[in-house]
Amino acid sequence: MRKLFLALALLPIVLFAKDKNPMPDWMISRASETAYIGVGSCSMSEPNWQTVAEQNALNNLVQQISAVVETSSFLSVVNIDSSVEEMFKQDITTKAKDLVEGHEHLGGYNDKQSNTYYVCYKLDKQVYRRNREKKEREISSKAFSFLQQAQQASQRGELMRSLTYYEKGLQEVEPWLFLDLRMNNAGTQVNVPVELYNGYVSAFDGIRLSLSPDRLQLNEGGRQNQTITVTASRQQALMPNFPIQAKFIVGSGSISEEAKTNSEGAASFLLTSVTGKDNLSQVRFTVSPMVNKQLSPAYRKLLSTQTWPETVLTIETAAKPRIAYLHAAKDELPSAYKQIGAILGNNHFTLTPDPDAAEVFINWECTVEYAGVVPGEIQNLNECYVSLLMRFYDNKTQNLLSTYNIEQLRVLTPEKNSIEQTMAQCTRELMKRVRKELPKKLNF
Repeated sequence: MRKLFLALALLPIVLFAKDKNPMPDWMISRASETAYIGVGSCSMSEPNWQTVAEQNALNNLVQQISAVVETSSFLSVVNIDSSVEEMFKQDITTKAKDLVEGHEHLGGYNDKQSNTYYVCYKLDKQVYRRNREKKEREISSKAFSFLQQAQQASQRGELMRSLTYYEKGLQEVEPWLFLDLRMNNAGTQVNVPVELYNGYVSAFDGIRLSLSPDRLQLNEGGRQNQTITVTASRQQALMPNFPIQAKFIVGSGSISEEAKTNSEGAASFLLTSVTGKDNLSQVRFTVSPMVNKQLSPAYRKLLSTQTWPETVLTIETAAKPRIAYLHAAKDELPSAYKQIGAILGNNHFTLTPDPDAAEVFINWECTVEYAGVVPGEIQNLNECYVSLLMRFYDNKTQNLLSTYNIEQLRVLTPEKNSIEQTMAQCTRELMKRVRKELPKKLNF
């Protein structure tokens, strides 16, 4: 009887103790017509559990408001592929934290059964609307300034400058693309992110490259100095300081690889020789790869499918070969001596065994110097130095026409290699250089 009385006496105390930590309504239902409700949690066994739970609750608020895409926002208006959309969305959640200013702390709850702490924040939808509208005005105004500068630069033909402004504008709006960033300008409504994006991806549309001359006829095997002028324009505006690249696409020869347009939109290229066997060669002029390197890596992918402007110069050559005699004054790499004939043949020379029948006398001096053994990381190596000197003379006047020289080309081969293997490697390394460099020396 006594025990029963004691139990009855303690019952109100137990009930009162349970009522001291009741489960709040926001743990049961978070639906609200007037506010966003953000709840975060963290195990109380973790360090800084209260701070972590509060941060998670704020993040929950941010995710809710950033998921609400305005019907006139960039993300709802422009049709972009998933990879580009993902690129634009990656910073949205981070920046959207600015819009939860004015949130209220509704309380915390310790769930002793799971040893977890819960915390709740509320953001009134009217407060959010005021924050959002303020941010929309701020961002659209800043980005519109960059849009205007980009359009003005484009009208002047300053493409690279306009791309810089477009990128700055995109960087400004990118974290806020879920908002309505339209604004009125002189009575016209402008969707700023849409205009920035469309301007950027269409920056190269309408560019025209024109040639002067657009066709050449060369004599004497194409060995002439010719100036080719490429003029760049966009929508009738000349484009200054625009880099252009030249490259043989049919045949071979020597021409300036790159040039920038001057204030009149004109770039000059010097064609010094056409050295292929074919009577018809072509040089393509197009946008220099330098342009792509100057673009922001973050937005470069937007132009990955861009069709670059180009124009082609056609060159007709009277490919009359010159007769040459190749004299080996010093020849310590006979295999190289044999291969040089094919290179000369591809560049309008025909070798003759009769020195008196030659127009050009070529003196060949090739030497190999063995420098000893050097230690390597895996094995010891033979160290050799190869030198080559070619002199080209007018066979009638004995005047020196041109020289080609390679001094002390270092070649390393395994110490265990035979002399024949070492010489073969020296020949290979020498001819790599010769094939790349010699044709440019044959424009005399």
